[in-house]
Amino acid sequence: MISWKCNKSGSFSTRSVYDSLTSTDHGHSFPHIWKARIAPRIKVFMWLLENNAVLTKDNLLRRNWLGSPTCYFCSFSESIDHLFSLCPTAKVLWGLIGLCIGASNIPGDLTQYKQWISYWLPGGQQVYTFYAAAICWAIWKRRSMF
Repeated sequence: MISWKCNKSGSFSTRSVYDSLTSTDHGHSFPHIWKARIAPRIKVFMWLLENNAVLTKDNLLRRNWLGSPTCYFCSFSESIDHLFSLCPTAKVLWGLIGLCIGASNIPGDLTQYKQWISYWLPGGQQVYTFYAAAICWAIWKRRSMF
């Protein structure tokens, strides 16, 4: 008899898969993403981004893609860090957010973003993921138009 180990009853459900994937017993939990007030497809995108699995050109090349590794916005090689943090286009967007919250600097990557936003916007935890998602999604959607 086949039994689903992720559910006490032994029966499969999408809820049991979700619980298994997001529980801390099996790895990182991402409650800041799953509980954020953003569209579901952007939640999945942010989860992929934080797991370094977004299909940027460097990730595509590892999968034997034959295209150019050059960033759509500039002449450097595209990677997750480059596209969402180091590219001049990304820096301008992060600078605009920084200007809005009174910051005198911008984050160098998404890991630094969490410290940066909590420093410059203390008590604004509800919008931390929203801001990051808005910038990263805008970059991704614009990049996809090329």
